[in-house]
Parts: sequence; structure tokens; C-alpha cells
Amino acid sequence: MEGFRDVFWKGDIIVWNNLFRHYLICLNLAFVLLFTNKEECPFDWTQIPILWLDDPNRTPEQKDIHDEIFHNFFGDESVRTYIEALSLRDSPIRHNQLTAYLRDLHLFGILAIYDCYERRNLVPEDMIASGSRETLKQGLAKAHTAADLLRKIEVDHPDAETALEQFFTGRRKLTEQLDFITLYNGLVDRNNRNRIFVFYDFPEGYAEQIEKLIYPDWYTACFMAECENLSVWANYGDKHGGVCLIFKVKNINGRPTLRLRRPVGFSGLDPIFRDVDHEFHKLRYSKGHTPVDFFRSLRMPMPILSRFWYSDHTGKRSPCGDHLFGSGDEVWRENYWNNFLHGITGKLNDWRYEKEYRLILRDGEIVEFSDKMSRKLKYDFVDLEGIIFGMKAGKDEKFEICKIIEEKCRATNRHDFKFYQAYYSPRVQKIEHSEMPFIKFKR
Repeated sequence: MEGFRDVFWKGDIIVWNNLFRHYLICLNLAFVLLFTNKEECPFDWTQIPILWLDDPNRTPEQKDIHDEIFHNFFGDESVRTYIEALSLRDSPIRHNQLTAYLRDLHLFGILAIYDCYERRNLVPEDMIASGSRETLKQGLAKAHTAADLLRKIEVDHPDAETALEQFFTGRRKLTEQLDFITLYNGLVDRNNRNRIFVFYDFPEGYAEQIEKLIYPDWYTACFMAECENLSVWANYGDKHGGVCLIFKVKNINGRPTLRLRRPVGFSGLDPIFRDVDHEFHKLRYSKGHTPVDFFRSLRMPMPILSRFWYSDHTGKRSPCGDHLFGSGDEVWRENYWNNFLHGITGKLNDWRYEKEYRLILRDGEIVEFSDKMSRKLKYDFVDLEGIIFGMKAGKDEKFEICKIIEEKCRATNRHDFKFYQAYYSPRVQKIEHSEMPFIKFKR
């Protein structure tokens, strides 16, 4: 559940149509990978352009293919009616519901793509079973009837949102079991992983992946306000055989910080490093997660948002983008980043015992941190106040650690470093630690 966000989808017909346009673009590439690679070269979401932007530099042929796929898909009246029903929903649509709706339209998307390439004689004729189109239409008609019933529940049920979520959770469990049975009984060859990815797993995977359109990737180093908890030492302290590092914290404008050396830009191809004060963010513990409105939280360049997400083919604009195009842009940006931090500094009450603080890096903040080496930030040795040895820390490990610290103390002319030994206190039934004052290094 780390970094989990309670994302929901609620918007007008413009943004829903554009969501399915984005879905078709991603599905198109997966389909192309399938009929070109077959099962010889496995692929996954790392090859699918979830962060795809409406590239104005597409070749005419690429644009023609996309346009034809859109025409094949949205030209079907049953598809248009179904998407319109989504746009009329009063209550927010969450992950389980979105996955179900994507599943309902998924094979229609595959057919729209298949017809486009079949017309160009680029795909084998037996790739899609005959009669699939009519079967799908019959199924979608039933799905549309179900959508009408769901809207009736929204009106009549006293707690419609909870009732709908329970319904779609049950539907998801049923679908997962049916898919499992299909594969288990060999009705679909489990070795055909690429085909399974495209025909079975794609809708749910897409519902998970598109959360990347909301907030950037982020990375954290975790700290604690204290180290008394037995479970913390058992889980994070190598079953009491590890150590705990004690850092000095600097207060800047009432906020605790730690200075770290990090890349802040580039001179040509070479990174520029500087010492930067990083704020500690105290975690909140609660019973649930803050909801995030997908259509009103998209993060992309303004022209892309305006052209691809918040407008239709006639130029009509969705009200979901009013927060960007009105006078309150700065207010929205501040709220956006506050919500970003709020989502990654919250945990459920089960984790309250950790009393955690976090240092956080996010992609797009001056530099990208997707490369692991760029995230190996160095602290100043003077800010490492001391080390607590776990109850089961071995002598050899202690010797090795002390040798490293001795060398660093000599190099920095330091003589105030402190060592502590952890022990279990029956009196308070917690882990306590006492100083080891006789461990000193000669200058």
C-alpha cells in the first residue's frame, strides 16, 4: 500500500472520450508488438507509452492509423452510448469500476485496431475469431443495461457509492477467478504471455498505469523519531543484529532538515552538485486515504492538456480543465503539490508504531532521479551524531563499523562521535540504549 492514492474518475463526455483515445493509443502499440513479435520477444508495460503525449510530429501514416482506429471505435453507436453513460454517473468511479468498464470495451478496442491493420493487409486473418463482433455487441448491450441500473442505484440507494464499490469489487473477484480457471484449464496457452497481456491483462494494468499521469515518480529515505519499538528493530534492524544511525537535525523556519549533496543541474553533460537542505516530512497515520480526482489532477505541458485531454475535435473545452485556464492557476499549482505530498506522507494506522519521517525526491524537480546512482545522496559526516548497536550485533561487525568511524573522525578532526548499545528493558518493555563512553579515538 506504499504511496497508495484513492484515485477516482468523474467527468464529462469530453474527458471520457479522451481517456479512451489514450487507451486506444496504448493498446495499439501493445497490439503491434504482439503481431510483430508474437511470443518470441516478451514485452510489458515498460514498452507501452503511458506518458504518451499528442505528438504533433507524427508521420502522416501514423496519424492516419490513429484516426482510423478512433473512427472504428467511436463510430460504433453502442460504444458511444456506453461512454456517454459513464459521463452521466453522479458518484465517482474508482479503480475496480474503471477496470470493469475498460474490460467491457476492451475487445471493441482490439477489433477497431485489427480492422485498421487488416485493411492494410498487415495482420493474419485468424487473429480474431469470426463472429466476435456481433457477440461483443450483444454483450455491450447488456452492459449498457447494467449501466442504466447503476445510475438508478445512484438515485435510490441511501449510500450509493459504497453499494456500487461493493458491487464492482465482487465483479472483479469473479472476473479474476474466471480468468484463472480459463488459464488453469488450458483453454488459453499460459506460455502465450504476450497474447495474455494484450487480450486479458491489459484493462486492469492500464487502470493501474495511468496513475502515472497524475503525479511524478518519487523516492524516499525513511527515518524515525525514536527507536524503542521491538517490531521496528526486528523488521528494519536485521532482527536486532543491525545498527541505528542518529542524525543531527537542523531547524530552518521551524522545519527539520538534513543537508545532502545532490545533483542540481548540468554543465554540458556533467552533473552539477550542491549541498541542499532537505526537509523532513512527518507522516500522518489515519484510517483511510485522501481521494484524488484524476481528470482534475493531470500533469502535462499546458498545450498537451488543452489539445488532447480537455478539448474535443471541435475545440469545445471540458469544465474539468477550468482550474488550469482560469485566473487561479498559481493556487491550483500550490494545491496540486500539497496534495502530492499529502499522498506520500500518509499511512494507515497499522504503521503508527514507526513514528516515521521522510526525506523525499521527486522526478522533474530540477533533475530526474530515475537513475539509481543519481539518488545516492551524500550527507555530511558531521551530521551523523552517533550509532546504536542492536542487541544481537556481532563483535566483528562492531569492530568493522568502529574502524570506519575512526578513519572518518581522524579525517575530519572529530572527537565527539558517540556509540550506544541497545538492550531490552523489562521495566518499560521497550528497546532502550545506553552510551558506550569508553570507546574513544586518539587524534
